[in-house]
Amino acid sequence: MTAQFLSELRKLTTTRSAYALLVGLAAIVGLGTIAVITDGSGVNPSAPLEHQAFLNVVLSITPLFALLLGIRSFTDEFRFGSIVPTLLANPQRGRVLGAKVGAAAVGGIALGIGATATATAIGVPLLLGEGWEATWSAAALGEVVGRLLAATVLWSAIGVGLGLAVRHQVAAVAGALVWMVAGEGIVAGMLPDVARYFPGSAGYALVGLSEGTLLTAGAGAIVLAAYAIASVATGARLMRRRDID
Repeated sequence: MTAQFLSELRKLTTTRSAYALLVGLAAIVGLGTIAVITDGSGVNPSAPLEHQAFLNVVLSITPLFALLLGIRSFTDEFRFGSIVPTLLANPQRGRVLGAKVGAAAVGGIALGIGATATATAIGVPLLLGEGWEATWSAAALGEVVGRLLAATVLWSAIGVGLGLAVRHQVAAVAGALVWMVAGEGIVAGMLPDVARYFPGSAGYALVGLSEGTLLTAGAGAIVLAAYAIASVATGARLMRRRDID
């Protein structure tokens, strides 16, 4: 299992698409941070760092990139035909799936750390220029980052299961984006009480966005973990039943 995990981690760190996701995330987070702070309304000079509005850019965008990273874990293999030698090298499909979930989790954590570092490196100097008092709580800031990393791990697992179930990369990515960007919002307008339990809403609750209108952070973590387990389990079942060619 360790050898398979290292193999999957090597695939992740030697493919251009993973670095493209990281660069794209950093660019979006950087631009979003600049936009929020320079707008003026997103700056509270007396609030500690962990309560500054620019961090919401990181909390809302990074999980989506973790989902995309997880999706491409399997869809890249099917797209380029490397799934066959992968399974010939290790015919135990469950171990391959587990290794990919673990590698995607590491990648999701890397995305979370990179996004947080980018936002902080850009945001703190801009805040100081706006008269910020430069206060923060290490424990509170650690909680914010911890919630984000937990969310990226769960979203990456959902992506792995989704990518394995759908297999077609464009269909999986497009479907995920349509649901996350538009689908949940449409359903939430009609069934707000039900929509709280959708994955996007649970993810927002976990990272602390829109508090008071969604689930608690703990409940959001449980719901999102249930989606991750269901996604991986569905992918595992289909992986056992389907022929790989």
